[in-house]
Amino acid sequence: MRGLPFRSAVCLTVLVSASKGAAPSVPIFVRSENGTLEVQSTSIHPASGHAGVVTALEHGMMPQGGCSSANTVFDFGFFDGADSRYYMASGFCVVGVEADATLVADATSAFQTELTTGQLRLVHVAVALRNEDVNTEQVFFENHCTKEWNSFLPTVGCRSCSAPHHLDESSCTRHKVTTVSCASIFAQFGVPVYLKLDVEGAETGCFEALSKLAVRPSYLSVEATGAEYVDAISRLGYPSFKLDRLASLDGTSTSGPFGDAAEDCRSGPAWRSFAAVRRDMIRASRVVFNASDPCPGGVLGIDQSGNGAMWYDVHAKAFA
Repeated sequence: MRGLPFRSAVCLTVLVSASKGAAPSVPIFVRSENGTLEVQSTSIHPASGHAGVVTALEHGMMPQGGCSSANTVFDFGFFDGADSRYYMASGFCVVGVEADATLVADATSAFQTELTTGQLRLVHVAVALRNEDVNTEQVFFENHCTKEWNSFLPTVGCRSCSAPHHLDESSCTRHKVTTVSCASIFAQFGVPVYLKLDVEGAETGCFEALSKLAVRPSYLSVEATGAEYVDAISRLGYPSFKLDRLASLDGTSTSGPFGDAAEDCRSGPAWRSFAAVRRDMIRASRVVFNASDPCPGGVLGIDQSGNGAMWYDVHAKAFA
């Protein structure tokens, strides 16, 4: 990853089996009764979990000297862990944040080694959209088509399975969840070198938390469907931007490289100004998809239903 140092790997051998007859477990962070985060010992998902001696290099590379703010990535919107797996394979530690209980259970098996060594710390919470929603019960919409669309917003969480993906209340299940603040995660784990935000509309709560930090992540990315998030990142003081073209709504995509290694749709690895990226983001939200366009349109707004052809990650760097 250009511009970001790879970490030296150390091979850790860890005994993860418990006493004879006991199910192996891993630590997961959850919301406590008073709204802070606490560690809960969670049994490994039985579908594919395995006890015994495992090696930390099976999936990732534990940084030399352990985890610190300088080598930690926050993955808000952990989903299936594909992005986190990439970050850990590149030598970073990860704090993964995921609201869906089934995805967290799956992660206890898929990332047993990393959870045991501490390279991955998994936080099972729902992040509030606004400060006034913190520590309150909110309706969370779990999509029946893909858990990637789970959201507090019905236009996202209740998208129908078939194009053009209009709002369909039969395509989701409603759950009441008690939220936590994005600030509580910074308070628990510190400020990462890179913050990835992909929480289907709950990014605004993290923008509020970031505005109150004296020191902010060196790198930031957010899934964006309009200029609002570009504006919010600029107000946080980030001067350098990239617009990373991903895939169609029906395709598959991961955030992947970040920082200098991220690819802008127009300038490649080179960073661009706020004004230039904002202009392309507005255009992409207003024009139809054109495959020959380096930064094509067809973006569907987060509060809209329908068939979006594209989506983008906006990447930002805290220095010019």
